[in-house]
Amino acid sequence: MYYLKDYREGQKFVGTYLCKQKNVLKTKAGKTYYSLILQDKTGTVDGKIWELNNGIENFEAMDFIHCEGMVTSFQGNLQMNISRVRVSQEGEYDPADYMPCTTKDVGEMYSEVMKYVASVHNKYLQKILEMYFVEDKEFIEAFKKHSAAKSVHHGFIGGLLEHTLAVTNMCQYFAEHYPMLNRDLLITAALFHDMGKIQEISDFPQNDYTDDGQLLGHIYIGAKAMEEAAAKVPGFPAKLKNELVHCILAHHGKMEYGSPFCLPSRRKNGLKYLPYLISVLLYIAIANLIGLIGFKPPTKDMGVTAGMAILSILLVEFAGIRQKGTKGWLKSFIEPIPIIAPINLLEVVTRPLSLCMRLFGNVLGSFVVMKLLEFICPAILPIPFSLYFDFFDGFIQAYVFVFLTSLFIKETIE
Repeated sequence: MYYLKDYREGQKFVGTYLCKQKNVLKTKAGKTYYSLILQDKTGTVDGKIWELNNGIENFEAMDFIHCEGMVTSFQGNLQMNISRVRVSQEGEYDPADYMPCTTKDVGEMYSEVMKYVASVHNKYLQKILEMYFVEDKEFIEAFKKHSAAKSVHHGFIGGLLEHTLAVTNMCQYFAEHYPMLNRDLLITAALFHDMGKIQEISDFPQNDYTDDGQLLGHIYIGAKAMEEAAAKVPGFPAKLKNELVHCILAHHGKMEYGSPFCLPSRRKNGLKYLPYLISVLLYIAIANLIGLIGFKPPTKDMGVTAGMAILSILLVEFAGIRQKGTKGWLKSFIEPIPIIAPINLLEVVTRPLSLCMRLFGNVLGSFVVMKLLEFICPAILPIPFSLYFDFFDGFIQAYVFVFLTSLFIKETIE
């Protein structure tokens, strides 16, 4: 094929090109002519059909047309002066020559996909994969040629295959490094996660959203296809089906990104403990202010601060058990490697100790400093320093205690 970028003024041209645009116009003398935009994968060029004679067959925009004519120029740009046109038939052209296309070998990429299909050991997931990637010839052909998006990413022929393989490769990496993951489910979900785009986006050259794409979207289309496929496999476990459908529904991560189902937010889980944190904040702040009216601050007593620290750490560990389950919580002590288990266990002791001693030490230190100032100059000095030690420092210590507790909770539930 001779590409548009290779033509030079004065050459004859003969070839099949995509008629990207067709306008019916009139000259100043009132004569009708066609103004075209011809396209191949190297770019576009202006085309004109000045004589609408018998050599010009009927065609429309987005048709592949076989053209003959001369290469001219107009205002410094190439222009095709077309004398003969007919609509090209399938088989006379390869759409990849006229649209942006993956630079990778489609055959090699699909072979990689088939290796992943063969590597899945779960017989139910294996059956679904074979239904599509082995037995469904129409799906295979569409999957190889389809784009993965209109414009955001992989918006070219073969883009869906290239994108799917890239995602599956990443999932394989995670499965190798995190043995607790269900590899068969992860690989199956990766291979199917964007299958709905075949129905959501039209084929090239249009590559635009279909009615189904506008009304339903590829996430719903893909999830529905998985449910229907699972129903065709005798004995397919309901839990496994729901897990696979969930992966399709949630793979965009957030509702604002298009997922109708989102993973639970760890932030929302942490909000469950907000009442306790507010109560502790108010208690410590008020306890530290009691010194202003002549009472001894309860937080100056190590028994009080130790009790609060132990209570907070018990809540932290409870949050971990509630989030991960007892087995997952116990397993966290040997992560990332078992050899550091003693260090992780030591943290259970050091965390309440640090909370207790930090609060007790700062409150006691403030109390001692204030007593020394009262002894040196009881009439003047205690007033400005009291604003710092009783008000500012008192609130700071309450904030630090609660901040560290919330930080420990966050680390535990992740």
